[in-house]
Amino acid sequence: RHESVPAASADEINRLLRLYGGSFLPGDLDEPWAMTTRQRVQRRFEQAVEVKGADLEAHNDWAEALALYEDALCRDEMAESFHRGRMRCLVRLGREVDALSTYSQLRRSLAIRFGIAPSSETATLAEAIRSIRGAGEVPTGGPD
Repeated sequence: RHESVPAASADEINRLLRLYGGSFLPGDLDEPWAMTTRQRVQRRFEQAVEVKGADLEAHNDWAEALALYEDALCRDEMAESFHRGRMRCLVRLGREVDALSTYSQLRRSLAIRFGIAPSSETATLAEAIRSIRGAGEVPTGGPD
């Protein structure tokens, strides 16, 4: 499980989102001495995206939230919470097929890279989207 990271202010969140460029010291992925810092920086970025995304979603700013999640996925393509956020936004924008495509892409990527399936939370969201296509409802739940 991830270590607890103190809550960040709105200014800190925006700064993290601007500065985070991806994995810390990507040339040293196999070096144990860099792992703790890499994980801490990555978790801090994930938390910033989740907090900002939750705020945008709470204000029904689906297009802006979608842009946030898509930008975050460019920096960390395996973060399931970003995929879930993207899926929720796509549904709210009437793009259920794209939301389900997002899930399929994640499922394939996780299977190929790690030999695992998406979390039950992500799978449940995908199933809910399948069941509500055309009904105009989506589970809220917000980002993790």
